[in-house]
Amino acid sequence: MAKFPWERLPLASLALTVVAVIEAAQLFKLDYKHRNATSRRETIWVTHFRRHLDQKLRKLPAPFGNEYACGVQQSPLALNGDSFLLSDRMLYSLAEHLGLLQDTVHAQELHVPVPLVPGAIDCPTANCTGCLRKESEHGKAWVFDSVSAYETPVYTGTCNICKIDVYPDRYIKDREEHYFPNPPVLQIGRGKYARQSLGKNLTSHVYHAHIPLFTFGKHWTATHAPYNPITRKPEITLQPYNLWRLFILYNIPTISGSSLIIPALTEELLAEYEDDPDAPNNRGDVLLNTSLAVFPQIPHGSYYTYIVPNTSDHRCSECSHFHRKFPSEQGKEEWSDEQLLQAHKSVITDRSKIIQAIVIDGNENLGHKICSVSGCPAPLLDYREGRFCSNHLEYEGKCGVAGCLQDALDTMPACEEHRELYQEFESRFGRDRSRTLHAGQRRMKRVLQIQAGEAEALPWEPPVERWHPEVQHYWQARHIIGLTTVPYTDMAVYRIRSYG
Repeated sequence: MAKFPWERLPLASLALTVVAVIEAAQLFKLDYKHRNATSRRETIWVTHFRRHLDQKLRKLPAPFGNEYACGVQQSPLALNGDSFLLSDRMLYSLAEHLGLLQDTVHAQELHVPVPLVPGAIDCPTANCTGCLRKESEHGKAWVFDSVSAYETPVYTGTCNICKIDVYPDRYIKDREEHYFPNPPVLQIGRGKYARQSLGKNLTSHVYHAHIPLFTFGKHWTATHAPYNPITRKPEITLQPYNLWRLFILYNIPTISGSSLIIPALTEELLAEYEDDPDAPNNRGDVLLNTSLAVFPQIPHGSYYTYIVPNTSDHRCSECSHFHRKFPSEQGKEEWSDEQLLQAHKSVITDRSKIIQAIVIDGNENLGHKICSVSGCPAPLLDYREGRFCSNHLEYEGKCGVAGCLQDALDTMPACEEHRELYQEFESRFGRDRSRTLHAGQRRMKRVLQIQAGEAEALPWEPPVERWHPEVQHYWQARHIIGLTTVPYTDMAVYRIRSYG
């Protein structure tokens, strides 16, 4: 026989009700004040809360919602096999039993991080009848979603027959990574997993809002990452590499319509590249090459334009450009990089056509950095932080203004004479620069007008931030960037970007 009225609830309904009552401690504080002021036994605070919970319990996944709605109770705690729907009396009794009917109780959120488990119950290898065995030791990982992150154990399984390893999002066989269709989480780095909701959120921001990966990660960390109360610093961060991996793993199965398989980094695979400079050096490169093979690509010279599906409606002032093409005698596929760079100086611009594109910032593998010295097409010696190729290392440590060979200051790549000039450059074109917002809005409005046919005959020249024409500098590596999603042209579109 049930001692308390809430014991007659179905177990799943009771569990959810307990959690909801604990998280609603603030509501019971309001009710406590109201009842003391009016001498009432019940108040509308709890009545409306009960109605809300009643609707939620009816919508629980099968069979729990039907179990509550039909009053069927399988628990031995029930009286005569019957249960009752939620009532105010049940909530008061449960709150009193939990010690919440007092003025000093504070609201708190309950979150029990459930361990990540293998993405398959049985061995995913065909014709294998083995079961998955858990190792005695296991690690922990941070799990990211759209608005939070938490740390939880990660359980992996090993087949007791074929010995393959099964993870929450994939299994590894013969060093090949086979991803499960639509796994609930995706590994995006060492000790980091992301839920599908974050992948969807990131994709929407990249496709429709043109948010760079670095900016997305910085914003997410500032607003959603758990902070250490002592150091006041985030306990975990989302880096551009994590977001790039999430973007690829989340979108590739959708684009290709098939499961993602990352081949093993073997000698046979490397032999296929021969002297190709894009030969993979690590697992990350293999993932990149595998993903790029899925995107439709337009070859042009030494580079490719990779088209991202479902982005044809993307518009923004930074990646909507007039159509540009090489003269017929230029831009041949057999041309060298240096010849292609020279050809870019004589491209023909057709202002009656607009190129729609989307650029994913933070992925250096899709861009091509070149030496900051004007006219030098050589790649950087230090691709991540460098500015010079191996032939121009004598400029390292010197002032970045061309022709000035004074030693640079410790705090900036400029001498004392050119300190203010570099500070101006950094504020206008540096990594943390703030573009002229209103100019970008005007350009965007103009693009939309042209596309709508409202102002096709009007001349328009996008405003450009001008740099001192007499000053040449080596403060930032130049780029060749491939623009994707090119619906108005059948040729690859590239631009050389050299700030200043």
